[in-house]
Amino acid sequence: MLSQEDNERLTHVGPGTPMGQLLRRYWVPIAALTEFDKTSVKPVRLLGEDLVLYKDLQGTFGLIDRQCAHRRADLSYGFVEAFRCPSRIEAYSWMVSLWTNCWRTRSSARN
Repeated sequence: MLSQEDNERLTHVGPGTPMGQLLRRYWVPIAALTEFDKTSVKPVRLLGEDLVLYKDLQGTFGLIDRQCAHRRADLSYGFVEAFRCPSRIEAYSWMVSLWTNCWRTRSSARN
């Protein structure tokens, strides 16, 4: 019989848990390619974390935290569009690249 402590160690997969740390070392399928035929942004829940999976215009996939670190805006309402950078998601007028660099804010010029 499994003890309660062992059961929790094996079944809890959130951030900072032993099993969560182990599973984050492996590839986990989270979406099918066909799910991106009509949309480029998909909210997903993976290992106890709310994330956003998106596909940029070059076909590169990115996976980021669902809430932005700056204002906690929900990035699943963002959209991918072309600009001069490799990829970005626009949410509340901030441009965020695949590598989470901030390219432009509402108050900055386009150049």
